[in-house]
Amino acid sequence: MGRRKKGEGTWGEKTIHGTRYKYYRFTTEGKEKTFYGKTTKEIQIKIDEFKRQERLRQSYINVPAISFSNYILNWLNTVKSPRLKPSTFDTYENYIAAYISDFNEYNIGDEQMASINSHMFQEHINTLTKKYSKATINKTYMIIKQCLRYAYKNKDIDDDFTDMLVLPSEEVVKNKKKEIIFLSDEDMNKLYKESKRINVEGEHKRTDRLGTPFYGINAHLLVLIMYTGMRRGEMLALQWKDIDLKNNKLKVSHTASIIKNRNKTSELDDNYVRVVTSPKTKNSIRTIPLSKRAQEALKSLSANSPNHKANDFIATTKTGTYVTERNLRKTLISMLKNAECDAQKCDIHGLRHSFGSALIRQKVDVKIVSKLLGHKDVTTTYNIYIHILEEQEVEAIRVLDNIPNM
Repeated sequence: MGRRKKGEGTWGEKTIHGTRYKYYRFTTEGKEKTFYGKTTKEIQIKIDEFKRQERLRQSYINVPAISFSNYILNWLNTVKSPRLKPSTFDTYENYIAAYISDFNEYNIGDEQMASINSHMFQEHINTLTKKYSKATINKTYMIIKQCLRYAYKNKDIDDDFTDMLVLPSEEVVKNKKKEIIFLSDEDMNKLYKESKRINVEGEHKRTDRLGTPFYGINAHLLVLIMYTGMRRGEMLALQWKDIDLKNNKLKVSHTASIIKNRNKTSELDDNYVRVVTSPKTKNSIRTIPLSKRAQEALKSLSANSPNHKANDFIATTKTGTYVTERNLRKTLISMLKNAECDAQKCDIHGLRHSFGSALIRQKVDVKIVSKLLGHKDVTTTYNIYIHILEEQEVEAIRVLDNIPNM
């Protein structure tokens, strides 16, 4: 007998040509649909694809009466979804929810497609300006622009007015761009020394922890970022096969991110899962030579997991669980405080750029620094470290003052 699942349709099993299959049967628009598969997950994938196609068909039956919020969600799920990485899809979905559908200060999402115009969207941008950063507004605009250009090409709207919209300058937005906090050479040394802290009597309640690393493997991972300039996603995706300690180098070729688990088949499944994908740009794929401190961090991580295999991730605890970004951040905050670093607000991203700034301070060519960091072009690097480079330019001119008078 079939069984109901979550009150929608009927689940059951059936033997076809001697093979036992699961099935899911439901009625839509007066017609019965049945999906077969060997596993529930296989059937769920078929159901999701059917629903995606149905949303695509339904979403354009009466476009003028559809709200912009529904239209852009339909566009995301049916048109854009196949072209996006899961992590990017999550970003689009979150932005649409936060800055369009649920943005109560200006309800652009409630406007019908037949009535939208440039004035509405300009007012929407102006309202966002009073509350958010330029980066947030630019990202929201970029998503809207892609959607409305599709709507125009699909003849769902009569005009593509997105190029008429004026984006705010950095000076007028509510939330100013946050300055990247770098560690000085002195702070880098302090943090490195702090990473070696051992549990001693009086600092830890459990006697079985005495003599063990105070911060666990997190400290070694943070030191590795600080002395390689990797992005945190790149570090979390790093596998032992990417490490070449014999020649003192590592290869960056992937990035890890946490995304919503859209294939949940039971309440016991995790809400979020970790995925490893190729990096955003080809420049991110690179080989990084290892300094002595980076080598040391990797050797400590290897000792923590002596039986690791080539495909194992380096950011894995002794129990085999993944290291989370949240715990890394907590460890970094604690290390900065205990080491009495001047730059208390340096985050994981700041560690990456502490590596870059240290190289710049040592007069390493900005093009080499750009390549090591995996930047798309050297302009990005220059803009990040411009204050250091400007200081070096002043020092360079002072050389003229040291030339003896003839």
